[in-house]
Amino acid sequence: MVDEKSSCLYNKGFDFEFIGKGGKKKVMFKVRQLILFFFAIAAVLLLMDHGLQAGSRQSLKYNESRGEKVGTRHFYVEDNGKGVAISSSMAGSHALTRCDDFGNTRQWVVNKNKMNIRAIREGNTIQVTGRSGDKAVDKRLTVGDGLPWFQSLYYALSRFVQGEQKQVEFWMIRPDNLSLVKLRAEKESVAIIRLNGSEERTQKVKLSATGLLKYIWHGYYWYRKEDGVLLQYKDMKALPGRAKLTMHLTRATHARF
Repeated sequence: MVDEKSSCLYNKGFDFEFIGKGGKKKVMFKVRQLILFFFAIAAVLLLMDHGLQAGSRQSLKYNESRGEKVGTRHFYVEDNGKGVAISSSMAGSHALTRCDDFGNTRQWVVNKNKMNIRAIREGNTIQVTGRSGDKAVDKRLTVGDGLPWFQSLYYALSRFVQGEQKQVEFWMIRPDNLSLVKLRAEKESVAIIRLNGSEERTQKVKLSATGLLKYIWHGYYWYRKEDGVLLQYKDMKALPGRAKLTMHLTRATHARF
């Protein structure tokens, strides 16, 4: 505690100065400046850690194959500073996912042949409405166990890769029957893979169902370590009646707006 009659105490390292009542006000002002400065630096570092900065757009192109079917999938990822929108399109089908910066889904919209679906989260409930084939859809799904809803695995797992967690469990809506399934992502080794003629340092992530279903199906993602961009995916075990899925990145661009 500094006595009001004290003449002066000066610390060059922190630029603190105490001179009576006026000194106290001056110190508070300087400490406040210091705190604001560190908050500004932390905010900049947080945006850098995202890989995708607020006010930026990312365009990604993948070759995708399932059995004998081969096509091109496009991802467009946009961060407007209030949330992230991920658009996925391939051969007449389109999906739009809106989520926060960590991949927690708020809204999912699907438009493709014979399916037009909108899913919106409110608290622990996801309201799914629209049409699937000739049937109207109006159902409520409960997100339990305190787990997040990740619908865009591309983006959500890229954030997981850049964080400290070793594994994460989450819910996802199955596009084929619009029911919730609990999945688990686990970080495995850091692996060097060769893609498009270049060697890439990646974080390998195992994706599987939980419970007994984990013995029926699982796959692997490879994300680039430096920025969290998905480079390739491979099904190791396919679900019964379905061919294995593989995909790999062919082009990536970034832009500011």
